[in-house]
Order: sequence, then C-alpha cells, then structure tokens
Amino acid sequence: MKKIYSTSNWEWYRMESDNMSELKKLVDHPQYCNYWINRINNNESNYLEVSTFNPEYLYLSGSIIYLQNSKVQNENDLFHFFITKEYFITVDLDFSNLPETVVSEMLMEMEYTSTAIEGFFILIGE
Repeated sequence: MKKIYSTSNWEWYRMESDNMSELKKLVDHPQYCNYWINRINNNESNYLEVSTFNPEYLYLSGSIIYLQNSKVQNENDLFHFFITKEYFITVDLDFSNLPETVVSEMLMEMEYTSTAIEGFFILIGE
C-alpha cells in the first residue's frame, strides 16, 4: 500500500491486487466493500456501484478499463476504485502505461479539491 496524496480533508491510497489483506485493513467499513474486494480478481470489464444503503457511509466503487488494445478486445488494463468523502483507493493503476500523464502536475491540481470524490475526478480526467 502506498499513500499517494493526503490533505487535511482526504487521502488517496494506491495498491496492487496481490495485497488484499492490507486493503481490508485500510477500509474503515469492510462489510460495505467486501463485494468490491471480491470482484477485483475476477473482474475484466467496467462496472460501477453506488451505495446509499447506509446514509452515514456513502461510497462509489467499481472498475475502469483505462488502456485498451484496439486489435485484441481482451487485452486491456483495468484499475479498481473505492471512493468515500474521506479517501479513495485505486488498485492496479499503473502510470507507466500512461506516459502522457504527469503525476506531479495531477497532484498539484488535486490541491484545489475538498473531497476525495473531487480528487478522483481529476485522476480520471487524465
């Protein structure tokens, strides 16, 4: 687990899918993200889940294909995310596959955000 970014309001953690035990420790309400955690190793497509089950703990989770081989449909790079107001987690996001993304500039843009949700939108805008 690597904390990528932190403000007084929110944090971003970047992890790899081979470290599920650390991921479960990080999430403050594991009962709400078990489905997401279980999908990480089995998912190969985009998906999105919005949870409003507990008004005290709202979250958005899912997976996004961020790099697709145009000739071979099954060859793609996928990352997974879990977002609350206080933090977001990305799993298997490899910036080396995105050479045009300047991470330091993206992090500077995140300084103007108030919530993890806003920070995540800067990330996917890259």
